[in-house]
Amino acid sequence: MQLHGAVYSLKADGFDQEQKVILKGDLGSPEGLAYDWIHNNLYVSDWNLHKILVIDPETGARKTLLTDVHRVRDIEVDPRTGWLYWISGWEDTAVLMKSTLDGQNQAVISSDLEVPMSLSLDYDEQRLYWTEVYRVNLIKSIRVDGEDVTIVHRPGRHYDFTPKYITVSRDFIYWTQSLYRVLGREKTNSREITRYRNLEKYGRWNIQKNRFMGILAIDPRKQTESPSLCGDNNGGCSHFCLPTLEQYTPPYNCVCPDGMNLMDDNKTCSDEAQN
Repeated sequence: MQLHGAVYSLKADGFDQEQKVILKGDLGSPEGLAYDWIHNNLYVSDWNLHKILVIDPETGARKTLLTDVHRVRDIEVDPRTGWLYWISGWEDTAVLMKSTLDGQNQAVISSDLEVPMSLSLDYDEQRLYWTEVYRVNLIKSIRVDGEDVTIVHRPGRHYDFTPKYITVSRDFIYWTQSLYRVLGREKTNSREITRYRNLEKYGRWNIQKNRFMGILAIDPRKQTESPSLCGDNNGGCSHFCLPTLEQYTPPYNCVCPDGMNLMDDNKTCSDEAQN
């Protein structure tokens, strides 16, 4: 099987359009991206290879964090609380899960899912929002502790109403309806929905030219400052410093990129085989 997937970065200011290649090769279908801005780690879910990876966005070094994550669709991280969240599976196997940022301490948040597609974390209220695509067609939410499952939006059963990709920002949720529209509304107690027609581009014979393959609301309040569990020296780790439960000593693990081994000092990675 040839694997041609890649991960890129692009400045969000709209001026510099040059794409930077973060990771290329040995990726099947990378669909979910989540950035830990405190410890500078990028998490990627690969739907085709059933994996979750962590990447150093500066060097492109990668670590396969979790395997056999069946049809993992999307991921979110909260480096302030130390949790990684993901949705995976389909119908009977669909599940919403979490682990610490080192891939340990896995737990099921909810199995009350059917056909999940996209996941977004409300940092302020500590709620997860996700979309259920056709034929379910729902937007649902749940507290990160697994309580209070709520149907947020029920758009109708037709395929054209399918909510696909979702993002949360302050008091609002935004989502793509099918691949052709962007909609938004207040998170709670609102039936008033806004359609962002200015984002739709049409060509000859009024055929829409652009398709929305994701959505993300950028808000500085999402990335609030918080102390790094790895300190100011990357925990002494030569490569990845991945936080774990805060009550552990130390509250992080030094982890090596794929193909390297952790030496006896539990901090240094090397190409040499461990004795």
